[in-house]
Amino acid sequence: MQFNIKIIGRGKELPSRKVPSQELEKLFSLKAGTIEAKFGVKNRYWAREESNASLGARALQNALNDANLQFEDIDLLLNTSATFDFPLPSTASFIQRELGKSDSGIPSYDINSSCLSFLSGLHVAASFIHLGIYNRIAIVTSEISSKSLDIDNIETYSLFGDGAVAFILGKSKGNSYCQDFKFNTYSEGAFYTAVKGGGNVMHHHNPDAINHEKDFYFQMEGSKVLKFTIGKLHEFLEEYIEETGMEINDYRHIIPHQASKLALKYLKKHYNLNAEQLHLSLSKYGNTIAASIPITLYDAIEDDKIKRGDDILLLGTAAGITIGAASLKY
Repeated sequence: MQFNIKIIGRGKELPSRKVPSQELEKLFSLKAGTIEAKFGVKNRYWAREESNASLGARALQNALNDANLQFEDIDLLLNTSATFDFPLPSTASFIQRELGKSDSGIPSYDINSSCLSFLSGLHVAASFIHLGIYNRIAIVTSEISSKSLDIDNIETYSLFGDGAVAFILGKSKGNSYCQDFKFNTYSEGAFYTAVKGGGNVMHHHNPDAINHEKDFYFQMEGSKVLKFTIGKLHEFLEEYIEETGMEINDYRHIIPHQASKLALKYLKKHYNLNAEQLHLSLSKYGNTIAASIPITLYDAIEDDKIKRGDDILLLGTAAGITIGAASLKY
């Protein structure tokens, strides 16, 4: 199904603290270059005083400026992030408040499907605009993972970074569009990536939870995630190719979730993708969870690598485990 929507504004915001891998190598007493060689990350940004809402609000303001719009010109604000400032209420409401628009009445709410939150939000926004329910929608993805990382786990502590990006979507006349959204969830791998503490199963008031401090940090079994997703990815993409009628190499640009060095290496090698086609940002920002696809997309547009009319494949995986894809004509 084709959704006639167009990106009319974009914005990005990074925390003030840049953390080079050399800093972490000193922390872990590792040789220089070890982290980049093993995990593919040269730099990442970690929040200090910033919150999900403040980072997201700045990214959205940048997108509004880019589109020459005011906040009141949008009909809906979607926050599509996996991390949050508070479990309740929604981060979207705080993004609205950060912009000084508490009395605007503009509907604002969250969509969370882990690392695929942006892709899920894009699907929702495209549907709303296609149906004529809203004319302009802002999607904000603001991630702060650094505060939930376990310092005893070198892989996750080295891999993840923080950042925010925003896109404003509007109607198009058919020259720009999204189509062929696909999501498959394979829940047998649900606990391969998780933050187990903080919900009703392991609430912080539960005496048993106090003895499981690590359950309140992000946990990932990287080798299991990679093996599991690779095992499902080929079948998923075969189905997607059949549904869309486009082979992987028919796309001029492929924007994958920046999950890990090994995952990206497998994607490039297995599907014979060239460096100009496959867009990577892992080295610059680390894995920024749901922000990794839109930040990579933002940079590719900003650097004039993606031009109007180009075909783009957005592809990623998420905790759950879910694999998702969407075709976008910019």
